[in-house]
Amino acid sequence: MSADKDPRDGPASDAERDRRAAQRGSGHRHDRHARRGRPPIDPDERKDKVLHARIPESLDAQLRQEARKMRIPVSNLVRNILEDTLRLVDNVVADSFELVDTVRRDALHIADTAKRTYGSFAKARDDEDEDGEGEEGAEGEDAAVFVAADEAPDEDPESASNAADPGRTEDPLADIYGWQSLRVSREEHCAKCDAAIARGTSANLGQSDVPGAARRWLCDACMEAW
Repeated sequence: MSADKDPRDGPASDAERDRRAAQRGSGHRHDRHARRGRPPIDPDERKDKVLHARIPESLDAQLRQEARKMRIPVSNLVRNILEDTLRLVDNVVADSFELVDTVRRDALHIADTAKRTYGSFAKARDDEDEDGEGEEGAEGEDAAVFVAADEAPDEDPESASNAADPGRTEDPLADIYGWQSLRVSREEHCAKCDAAIARGTSANLGQSDVPGAARRWLCDACMEAW
């Protein structure tokens, strides 16, 4: 054998043999996938994260049953369910914010309307009260005139006779039919001697059957002489 023989003409190195074996294996795998009818995996799908979760057997059986009905893998079904759920939650949150804003605007509008309505009602009521007070004042004056005319006391025959006879005096206690002993809460005067009856002292209140008769008091001294 010549010493200057080209190394490429000899046996392949270990690295070269490994490279050729890897190429042959890759070709076999590609042919196997092609025979089974499976398309090559998209590089973007290779970047998806794998999520592991513990679920009860009943839920696992239900997921597998639904996946068989839809003719899709269980993993795709779970991913679709999660995506739809998150999308639904986002829509609900957005709708909730919009609903709150709508309710707030409606509440402000109702409050403003109620405020204006109440203000108009209060103003109309105040105007009616002012008009009513003016009419009541005029009616009250007229009524006072009529009452004064109607309540003008008729001249008592006995008073007329006393006027005709100045020497005759009328008994101011003639209509009193009894006396009630009381403790006065304010200063009074005795109807007989005109003495002051101090507040807190005992006195005697006359009982009369004459309608509208004035109250008359007797001090204890005049009561003893009665």
